[in-house]
Amino acid sequence: MTQGSSSDRKKEKKIFEPTLHFTTRRVQIGEDDSADKVLVAELVRKGDLLLDFGNFERFKDKGFQKQKVEAGKGTQLLKDKDQLVAEVTGYPRVNLFTPQGTNEEVVEVSVEPLFRIDHGKMKVILSVHPPLKDCKSLLTEDLEQLLEESGIVFGVNADQVTKAKEFIQQGLMEFATFPIAEGVECGGSKDAYLRYEIEIGPIAGKIMENGSIDFRDRRIMVPVNTGDLLATKIPSHSGISGKNVFGEEIEAKPGKDIKVKTLGSVKYSDDTHQVRATGDGVLSVVRGSVIQVSTKQKINSDIDFATGNIESKNCVIIKGAVQPGFIVKAEGDIEIGGTISSATVEGGANVVLKSGITGKKTTISARGDADILFIEQGRITTGGNCVIRKQAYYSVIHADENIRCRRDSVVVGGELVAGGSMTLGDVGSEQSTPSLLAAGVLPERFVFQRELKNHMSELQDEIIQQMQHGGARSRKIRQMEREAEDIKQQLLRLNLIPGTGKYSRVDKGDDKRFTDEEYSDQFGVDMRIISIDAFGTVQAGTTIQIGNRTLTLDKTIQGRSFKLNSSLRRVVAVPLGRKKN
Repeated sequence: MTQGSSSDRKKEKKIFEPTLHFTTRRVQIGEDDSADKVLVAELVRKGDLLLDFGNFERFKDKGFQKQKVEAGKGTQLLKDKDQLVAEVTGYPRVNLFTPQGTNEEVVEVSVEPLFRIDHGKMKVILSVHPPLKDCKSLLTEDLEQLLEESGIVFGVNADQVTKAKEFIQQGLMEFATFPIAEGVECGGSKDAYLRYEIEIGPIAGKIMENGSIDFRDRRIMVPVNTGDLLATKIPSHSGISGKNVFGEEIEAKPGKDIKVKTLGSVKYSDDTHQVRATGDGVLSVVRGSVIQVSTKQKINSDIDFATGNIESKNCVIIKGAVQPGFIVKAEGDIEIGGTISSATVEGGANVVLKSGITGKKTTISARGDADILFIEQGRITTGGNCVIRKQAYYSVIHADENIRCRRDSVVVGGELVAGGSMTLGDVGSEQSTPSLLAAGVLPERFVFQRELKNHMSELQDEIIQQMQHGGARSRKIRQMEREAEDIKQQLLRLNLIPGTGKYSRVDKGDDKRFTDEEYSDQFGVDMRIISIDAFGTVQAGTTIQIGNRTLTLDKTIQGRSFKLNSSLRRVVAVPLGRKKN
């Protein structure tokens, strides 16, 4: 690229074009003569000069202006010298574009890395491009030396290096990739847990060793006697450290400890790490670390005007239904055999509903898990998992852990938010309002985010109304604008991922409007394992959210697992493997 373009615009403005110091050509790839030729660039080394303006000084006095140049990925612009250099070894590319709102063409040069390194610095892919005649290529380079110059010193696969060398020396007009290095992940860290010494039966929604989900009826209210050994705490321990391809040590995360909490006739010993019953009763287990032993209360009828509201410090079994307007509260497990209609159920442990839930005024809350048959227009909040066995129509379901639906279940409309992962059957219908599905999202912060957005919308409407009435410079307007800016900053930094601080840091110069306790330097739950698995059909218009990232489906799809991509910046849908339910 040299001065003297044929473009009338450039002649009129006297644009001095830069000189490129690398070669690109269109060549035939493979043996298919009918295929279009592909643009191929020669290899450049880190630090190589890619572009400059040569003898511009000779044309400066004639009214010429330098063409605008931008540095793309893998390049650096030395403005004091008007030079562009390669920051990595690889294959250069040129992109000409005109920014919106201007008529000035811009030259952007980038470099595709010879060694593609993944987000976690744990894998390296070698990219081999066809060699150009009389140009620099891998044919004359030492591959081991290039690896060392790029800082890739650990986990290099000697067999793949040999295969790559053999391919390169053939000089084929083809593209190829080789997985040439891989680091060692951390491993072996174990979180503390309670090992139960008595048979507590199946826990619906639990992932089993073979990868299937346990949907057997949950066993609750297990009988125990005074002195029974119920559980033993197994302490956490850290695993071995890892190492990335640059040889950097990756310290293993320590295993998480748990605090054993006991309620009722049960005691935990810090010396023996054992949990024993101190009285006869039934056992309730909440989220794996809260153990309660209490008595069992059984009601063989409906909850209605004959019984009144139920409030108990024990476990409660209700054989009948809960009629509209009535309340059931218990500190232990709750099991209800009949339908719950426009009523309230609050469980201090787990809630098992053998029938269904109907009515907009129905609310179910459980400190532990909730296991239901179906729900229509109700609301459920759980501190643990939520299991839906049949269907959820236009309902709000928030679970701090996972939401598990059977493969033959149906979710229509409504809002499902899980701090962990989600398993579903069919989602939506052609006539229904689209559903919102969010995984790896703390429900409490999800609600807070919505409240902020609503408040922001109200403020903006009020500011417009005030300005329309001639109050553009009023103190009230300025105060509302400051409040709106504060809300905007909160929305920008709000982190929805469980285990993180409430707000993410932007830089070290954070403003002081939030406390240090609210900031997050942690990654929280491992977002690589969070997914929304839909075994059935998911209708177009459904909103999928994983952590802080959102995707709205533009078409109906079937049998997909939604998760974040390798950089954790985008929601992707991949074909669902044969998982069991």
